[in-house]
Amino acid sequence: MEQKPNLQLCLDILKETFPVEMRLREVVSRLSADDQFISIIAMEKIIKGIHQRKKNDNKTLNINSLDFGDLVNIFDMNFYDIRSADLFSKMERDLEHLDSYKDSISRLQREQTVWDVIKQFVIEKSSNEFVEFSMFKKQLDKVYEFRNEAAHFRIIDESSLDKVKSSAKFVLSKIILKTKTNNEDENFVGLHESLQNYRDTLYSAMQQIQAFNIATQPSMAGLIDQIKDINKVTQPSMAGLIDQIKDINKVTQPSMVGTMQQIKSLYKFNQPGMADFMEQIKDMNKFSQPNIAATIKQIQSFNTAMQPVHELNKSLHTEIEDKLKNDFNA
Repeated sequence: MEQKPNLQLCLDILKETFPVEMRLREVVSRLSADDQFISIIAMEKIIKGIHQRKKNDNKTLNINSLDFGDLVNIFDMNFYDIRSADLFSKMERDLEHLDSYKDSISRLQREQTVWDVIKQFVIEKSSNEFVEFSMFKKQLDKVYEFRNEAAHFRIIDESSLDKVKSSAKFVLSKIILKTKTNNEDENFVGLHESLQNYRDTLYSAMQQIQAFNIATQPSMAGLIDQIKDINKVTQPSMAGLIDQIKDINKVTQPSMVGTMQQIKSLYKFNQPGMADFMEQIKDMNKFSQPNIAATIKQIQSFNTAMQPVHELNKSLHTEIEDKLKNDFNA
């Protein structure tokens, strides 16, 4: 009988990971950008082809709508490209006042990811230094892994509980929230602008991908029809090729049996018979060579017939990749 999951162990692990997930939600919600984060995560999943289901029915979505993995992904969001493009565009239109952008450029360097903002304004320093995400990412990943296994009631080793306790304790020791202040919204102005730009860019990408899918749908339908037609044409050839191979096997099988018998006889009568045996092998090769040549020719014809499909498929993939690159670089 298969081993059953240890329900109590799963519940104990979830109790250890629960404070970590709640701490992550507190950190993200402190940025006052719940709706922006939620919409960005949703659009990213749609672009990646991940099925989205509506949560909380018709209730207002909040930070509790995000999964553990979504919260972790938020920390890694990088806005440098979007923010820098926006900033340099403004500078080009305002060349007479470039000095006024010094603070913005400096902040651009300091705050490239969401975590860069969090470490400065949301959580306490550790040993008088900003807490970098890399300092606890390994332990956070371990907490996330065990949390998922426990939530899905997998078979978990008893020693996992100690590991998750240790990892959770370490993560919580690094993410200590600062006392809430009245000027927090001022600290996050740059972040909110980046989120808005990022969201607009993703929305534009989604619209272009949708338009591209609509435009290429007839081509895809035509490609499928072409493949069907080629299959209809080549199917008799393939059937004939298989039958020919079967016929060759039938013809050569008695010869091979006789050859094996001859080998045994030759070993009995020693070396003198080897010369005759070699001549017989040469004669067999002469007999089978036309059949082999015909088979190879048929395979080459099949490959030639399939070449337009390969070229069309390659061209379509290249077109899709170029389109996606242009969408995201636009």
